[in-house]
Formats: sequence, structure tokens, C-alpha cells
Amino acid sequence: MTVQRALAITSARLEPGEKLLWSGMPQQGLLLRSSDWFLIPFALFWAGGFAVFAVEGVAGAGAPVDPCCALLFSAPFVLVGGHLTVGRFALDSYLRSRTAYAVTNRRVLFVREGLGACVRSRPVGALFEISLRCRPNGVGSIVLDSVATGWGRHSVWGYGHPALLFGPALGSVLEGCPGAERIYRLLLSAREELRSCGTDPR
Repeated sequence: MTVQRALAITSARLEPGEKLLWSGMPQQGLLLRSSDWFLIPFALFWAGGFAVFAVEGVAGAGAPVDPCCALLFSAPFVLVGGHLTVGRFALDSYLRSRTAYAVTNRRVLFVREGLGACVRSRPVGALFEISLRCRPNGVGSIVLDSVATGWGRHSVWGYGHPALLFGPALGSVLEGCPGAERIYRLLLSAREELRSCGTDPR
């Protein structure tokens, strides 16, 4: 997806009287999050350590180690470790390359094409918390409220299950946006304008 394509698909979803304030895409390519400082070492330990432990456990039974049996025991650990260290980054990069964002005077739009295609929107006036985290180069992420998962509420920047494995849920974060501070201020201004006018946030 290109920036022009992102503009086209988000503009096509505007409602009558809705004004587009910004559109763009998340950061492309490899994107490391704060949770990766824990997940990458854990994945290496999981894939290597537990696989060795499984094989040693079979050998410790006193019988010769059957290669098929050793493979059967170690394969799940290696597969999960492989996803945590490599697979999830490839999947995350693919999803972000097909995701577009837009901020209007009424809503925040999230549009994804390809695998897992969907369109989601968040009413700007109904947003309780808008948080910004910006790097020195101006690229940053804007979190729209905190997101609850089946495993409980997770922190804004740590991300919880299943976000640890697949990235934040679509509709919760404007992630890796150039000029993030400008987008953040646009959101705050749009929310304030809606609330001051008494517009129904729904």
C-alpha cells in the first residue's frame, strides 16, 4: 500500500459532512516494541532450552533416544520460539504494510486490506484517553484509551496477550506515525471542539 492508496481508501469512507484532517500509514518494515526486550530472549530460551530439556527427558528414561520421538517432543517448542523470534515480525510487517489510518473531525479510521481485511472507527468525542509516545525523529504512536484483553487490562506501552504475539489490536493505536505530535494535537483539538459543541460522540 502506498500513501496515495491510504488517502484514497480512507477518503472513500468519509460520511456526509465529515472532514479529513490527516491520513497516513504506520511505520513500515521491522518495528521493535518495548515488549520485545523481554520476548526475544524468552523466545530463544523457549525454543532452545525447552527443546533440549524435552530431548534430555526422553534420554533420561533409560532408553535410546528415538529421533522421531525427540522431534515430536521438541517441535512445538521450536515452532512457538520460531514465531516469537521471526514469524511474528514478518506477520506484523505484512499487516502494517496493508493498514491505513485517518483522522477526521469526527472519527479515527483504521482500514486494513488483504489478510484480516476490516474497517474500524473510533468516535473522537468518545475518546477518554489519548496518549502520545514520540521518538526524537518525530515518529511516534498514539494510543486511544487502554485496551482490555481476555487476560485483563494491559498497560499502554507494554501490550498484553494477544498483542504481545501479534501487535496491538487494530483500532487501538495509531502506530509508528511520522509527525505523531501534530496528529496528537489534531486529535485533542477535534475532541475538544466536539465536546464544546455538545456533539453526541456516538
